[in-house]
Amino acid sequence: MTTRFLYLARHGEASPDESTLTADGRRQALLNAPPWGWLGLNHCNAALTVIRYAPERPASLLVYNDMTHLPRELRWTGFPPELRI
Repeated sequence: MTTRFLYLARHGEASPDESTLTADGRRQALLNAPPWGWLGLNHCNAALTVIRYAPERPASLLVYNDMTHLPRELRWTGFPPELRI
């Protein structure tokens, strides 16, 4: 039987207006993050990202910024209107 793992990512605690991370959130976001992992990727609030961690293999990104589980009016929150699709 193959052992499987499920990893859930929490990006860090946000400020009340969600414009930035709190001090605790910045510390949470830095845990175990390698320097090369800091990329300027923007994602929507409540969007899903799926990363596969397979034994003996590098991590692979399967899904990024998936919002299909959200009603249309809640998609692209956090982005200005001119950047919404």
